[in-house]
Amino acid sequence: MSVEELGRRVLRDVEEGGLDELIKDLWKARNAGQSMHFGIPELDRLVPVVEQPPALPLPQPETFSSSPPLPVQTTAIKKPLQKMPMIELISSGPGAGKTSLIYYIIAVAILPSTYSSTPIGGQSSAVVVLDTDNRFRVERLVEVMASYVSSRLRAAGIPQQQNTDGMRDLIHACLAHVHIFHLQTMHSLLATLKSLPEYLESRTAHRSAHRRLHSIFLDSASAFFWPTRAAEENGTSPVTAMETYALLARELTTVSQRFCCAVVASAWDVGAGQLFTQRLRASLPMSWSSFPTLRLALRRVPVPRFTVGMTVQEAEAEKEMRWGVVSRGWCEAWVLGGSGLEGFFFRVGEGVDIEGDSNP
Repeated sequence: MSVEELGRRVLRDVEEGGLDELIKDLWKARNAGQSMHFGIPELDRLVPVVEQPPALPLPQPETFSSSPPLPVQTTAIKKPLQKMPMIELISSGPGAGKTSLIYYIIAVAILPSTYSSTPIGGQSSAVVVLDTDNRFRVERLVEVMASYVSSRLRAAGIPQQQNTDGMRDLIHACLAHVHIFHLQTMHSLLATLKSLPEYLESRTAHRSAHRRLHSIFLDSASAFFWPTRAAEENGTSPVTAMETYALLARELTTVSQRFCCAVVASAWDVGAGQLFTQRLRASLPMSWSSFPTLRLALRRVPVPRFTVGMTVQEAEAEKEMRWGVVSRGWCEAWVLGGSGLEGFFFRVGEGVDIEGDSNP
């Protein structure tokens, strides 16, 4: 078959269509799946894909002239701007598992995709931790990472090795890509965010230049709310709390878009008490409320009280079950504003285990 015949055959098989139809088809195919940013299926399936398709150039009227045609002016169609995940982890108080879930997300982000030729599902990335509560503990992160790797090896049928030097070296190497900033004031937080791009783009300030920035973790966004509000009420601050948190959201968004990274921020609802409803909302100004693209409410799974009229024998029979719930440290997270059925359970113990997330 000649080249000309082959070309004609291929041409017959091609369905002609406009550029706009082609882009729409590609757009549908792109968004058919879910977000895979975190590499954690139970979390990724909850993350909305917030993206606008590119605007097509307006069609120009066709004109005819005896003059030579002008050179065609090509305008590059900009890549659609995708808003990276902005997740808010909110609870009515401490002990709900927010920081534990952050440790788990960081572990998956910085660990490699394989260890000892076994897939473990890591993403070989770097992260930034903005610790405003002074509660972030590297020792605890190490425990979560070790538990994560061990569980992946067990799932692959690989027995735990007696010599753990290899895993220790792996974890130590990955920790170099966790950039922690301990912050004491809102001013220091905003100043750090302002200087963060220069720090991250430096090839001498750290060893993560060859890695992508996975996420920025702010634990927590509520830490400086009351001092900021007090400064506003006392007249010692030239800006309001509303303006301050609008600036915080803007700075986080700027860094997120620049480095194509997610933002995960924890927050409290101090007015919720022990109640846990779909109306749970961070005790922060309204200028912050439009920032998250996903809001997850967290709590420790409660143990039901003994019912009235329960006999001693029935109470004894339930005691072991109740202790099992408490000792295993089960927590739950679900989407605020949804049906109440969108979420997942995770266990906080020696490590952190998300139910249903056993496959690397």
